[in-house]
Amino acid sequence: MRRVNSLLAMLLMISALISCNQSPKVPSFSIKANIEGATGTVYLKKAVGRDLVSIDTTQLVDSKFELTDTLSFPGLYLIQMDSATLPIFLDASNIEIKGNIADSKNIAITGSKTNDVFKKFEKASMPFQEKLGNLSVKLREAYYAQDTAAFKKYREMQYSINEEFKTFLINFIESNSSSPVASYLLRGNTYQFDYDQIDKAVNSFTGDAKTTQDYKFVEDYRNKLKACQIGMTAPDFTLPDTAGNPVALSSLKGKVFLLDFWASWCSPCRAANPSVVALYNEFKDQGFEVFGVSLDENKENWLQAIKDDKLTWTQVSDLKGWKSAAGDLYGVKGIPHTVLIDKDFKIVAKNLHGEELTEKVKELLSK
Repeated sequence: MRRVNSLLAMLLMISALISCNQSPKVPSFSIKANIEGATGTVYLKKAVGRDLVSIDTTQLVDSKFELTDTLSFPGLYLIQMDSATLPIFLDASNIEIKGNIADSKNIAITGSKTNDVFKKFEKASMPFQEKLGNLSVKLREAYYAQDTAAFKKYREMQYSINEEFKTFLINFIESNSSSPVASYLLRGNTYQFDYDQIDKAVNSFTGDAKTTQDYKFVEDYRNKLKACQIGMTAPDFTLPDTAGNPVALSSLKGKVFLLDFWASWCSPCRAANPSVVALYNEFKDQGFEVFGVSLDENKENWLQAIKDDKLTWTQVSDLKGWKSAAGDLYGVKGIPHTVLIDKDFKIVAKNLHGEELTEKVKELLSK
């Protein structure tokens, strides 16, 4: 059976996030393929929501096929055959595909400068994805084995590699600032970056990168993110707690607290919860608080996760998942997402981890 690697899975999630809207049609593309040994039906698919939807289909004849269609906007698609899956970043180009089905990794796709940029990104980012994937496995093993020392070690390694990947990613985006791939990658990874990085990347875009729906999205997102930057007063909101009672974020004004966006279904969130519990237990007697906002949709799963992970602080949720009013207000595009807020209700830091977070909390409590 076909196997989708971790990088492709990540890119498909990006496509799922950005494929629900529509924009004017661009000129048509064409694909001419000659793949030795390939037989059967060819499907051109795109992620829509959580599903892969067939956009077009044709039959292989003597190992050859052709597809011609229009696009809502340039983006990542999949060409699926009986024994291979080819990711391809489509734009208005005349594309040729050649190779052998027995060596699908080396099938050549030519004719599209946009896809060339995408393949360059895919190749360069693979080492990061492999390292992060391996660490995720080790983190899960340490978590279920309740090996605190190993968990902390792998967590710090994960953060370090992820920071390296973020640096690579923003440099790649800015180095290819005229390509639709740049605005596509920035849109799918907005959760990775702070306001200054997003603002710089958006301002670097030129040419085709500024004509896409993705560019419009990140431009709007940047403007929303500006309202909750470090140094700004924390935007207030009110959501129901586990008993259904409305609780305002501003009820913690005057305290140092961590605003923690998470969900029961989020493995990285659940893996991080023991660290948040330890931080809370260390400083709660000094007035430190945590305010949890769940992006769950199922209340039973939310409540069970709170119980299982021993989360004893205030928890709220409107049970709207990614449509959470609080998540939208704070521009949350990935979880776990944390915001550290001081006694004056000012945002002082975002997504700090480990010793860095501990030291910052100590500093704020001492004032």
